[in-house]
Amino acid sequence: MGAGECKPGGKIRPRNVGKYALDQHFCAYNQEMVKRTSLNLDLRLVAEARAVLSTRGTTDTIHAALADIVRRERLRELAEERFDDLTPEALAELRATR
Repeated sequence: MGAGECKPGGKIRPRNVGKYALDQHFCAYNQEMVKRTSLNLDLRLVAEARAVLSTRGTTDTIHAALADIVRRERLRELAEERFDDLTPEALAELRATR
């Protein structure tokens, strides 16, 4: 089974169990999904972030914080964009096609 190929329902022979588990791991994590992990967290910081973000649990708090960081970076990049090709004429043309 190569990267990106998922073959459900295949037979597993005892000598291939390790390879099967490894293949299933890569198959599963090649897709967009959640990964379980262990982290050492400052619980006071998590509680403070939870209050600021109005989230309910640690996972929701971490997800919201990560989403906020990504959003801020995208906004920062957008603010640095010069948009030299966005002239009044180009805007008028874009608005005319609506």
